Amino acid sequence: MSWYVYIARCSDNTLYTGMTDDTEKRFKVHNSGKGAKYTRARLPVTLAYREECQSRGEALSRERKIKRLTHIQKEKMCEEYQKNIDLSKNMGYNEINFNKGDEKMIYTIENDKIKASFSDVGAELVSLINKADGEEYLWQGDAAYWTGHAYNLFPICGRLTEGKYTYKGETYEMNLHGFARKTSIPVTKQEDKKITFTLTSNEDTLKIYPFKFKLDITYSLCRNALTTAFTLKNADDKVMYFAFGGHPGFNVPLGGDGSFEDYYLEFDEEAAPEKLMMSETCYYLGKNEKFDGIDGKVINLKHSLFDNDAVFLYNVPKAVTLKNKVSARTVRVEYPDMQYLGIWHAPKTEAPYVCIEPWYSIPADDGKIDDLENKREMMTLDPKGTYKTKLVFKIS
Repeated sequence: MSWYVYIARCSDNTLYTGMTDDTEKRFKVHNSGKGAKYTRARLPVTLAYREECQSRGEALSRERKIKRLTHIQKEKMCEEYQKNIDLSKNMGYNEINFNKGDEKMIYTIENDKIKASFSDVGAELVSLINKADGEEYLWQGDAAYWTGHAYNLFPICGRLTEGKYTYKGETYEMNLHGFARKTSIPVTKQEDKKITFTLTSNEDTLKIYPFKFKLDITYSLCRNALTTAFTLKNADDKVMYFAFGGHPGFNVPLGGDGSFEDYYLEFDEEAAPEKLMMSETCYYLGKNEKFDGIDGKVINLKHSLFDNDAVFLYNVPKAVTLKNKVSARTVRVEYPDMQYLGIWHAPKTEAPYVCIEPWYSIPADDGKIDDLENKREMMTLDPKGTYKTKLVFKIS
């Protein structure tokens, strides 16, 4: 029997957290005036967030944890939940398709160094374990900060103004980071150390992205490295506009070694990256400035680095390594074809992770609805053409 933790938005815009085994029935009770004392004085209430749990005990634990969060943290949970709901509507699915809980299919590959697991939703990497000591290196998700693990971004990176873009005079809608990350993508081939997920265009994708395509996402292991290979085929008779990006989050600290401030990002060589100027709502302002947060080839991590959300860098070397001052644990991210690098964790928090995000493209210009053919930094693929790129994660 499933239980649910929920957040209700009251008529005065305050938030109430509760738990139930029947969400619909519970909200009818709330709005009849027979629910919790708090909601009875603030009717009507609406569902702002819902999370499935496997038992009443788990639901009680999650309810207590969520109740301890700040209002801002709860609002961020509700915002992420609503984005998923909006995306599911755009794709013609209902909520359960994108919030599968235990319905997600999990696949695992491993060698003598690494054990990696993946979800069919977004073909997302959900676990990256160092088998030498069994430590998990990948962020495991927490609704208080960020529920993801390692999104695959396609066919856009970042936000679209008003969630819209135009193409050939028609207007389309697409949510943050494109639709691939929330779409169920089937496995088409699996071996001990290799697995391929294949996303093919269909009636639903064509409603929000008017191109026929086939995308293979292949993960493979070699020693201490996990490679993600993207192979995109344009099955259409017109030029295709697209972008790829990665959004992996890694635990900081790794294996519990040290504190967040003991960690830093190190490039292979000294760099002088430019920082993209972003609006408060995370759209591009059309100009860059010198990034002062680098010392030679090192960016020291501190929570305040993300007080204004993500840091987007241009003109960076093609690999970066997450290191720390107290142990030999590292994660190296290689992105040979990506020209931007984002660094992020939930802003104005002490989130125990960092996302290292190689992107080809960038968010929309502030206040401008993009025309896809003229959108900044988009890639093009000729009819019947094929494009390949990859990301590599090496752990130690």
